[in-house]
Amino acid sequence: MTLFIDQVPTARPNGMQNPRKQSSAKRDRKNHVQDFEITSIRGKEQLLDLSAEIRAGLSKPNHDGLRSFPSLLLWDERGLKYFEEVTYAPEYYLTNTEISLLERHSHEIAKNIKSGSVLLELGSGSLRKTNILLKAIDAAGKHVD
Repeated sequence: MTLFIDQVPTARPNGMQNPRKQSSAKRDRKNHVQDFEITSIRGKEQLLDLSAEIRAGLSKPNHDGLRSFPSLLLWDERGLKYFEEVTYAPEYYLTNTEISLLERHSHEIAKNIKSGSVLLELGSGSLRKTNILLKAIDAAGKHVD
């Protein structure tokens, strides 16, 4: 099963604006908004209707002839540990390819990060990939939050 970014529920604390609105607020009232930029990578705002997704997944088979649950339900602590193990398998090339790219280019990436920047880890797990970048940032003498 694949979970695309636009299928993840958008949870915002009370009063927090949509990122697109924050960006436009920054342009409209520059002196009233802190100097930061938030970029939404969603094609459009979309909330996951979990009930509908469960019903749809169980009521009709997918293209492989299988019934399914939304991936969001499967990522509990046990599922995350299992996935972490899978990422070490040679057959799961994606993580190893990402790590290889980061190892080759982390110093160049770190060079382009300004001191005082905020680095966000958008995933979960052991932080294997993030740690490569953090070490390069440290070696470059940069300070990030």
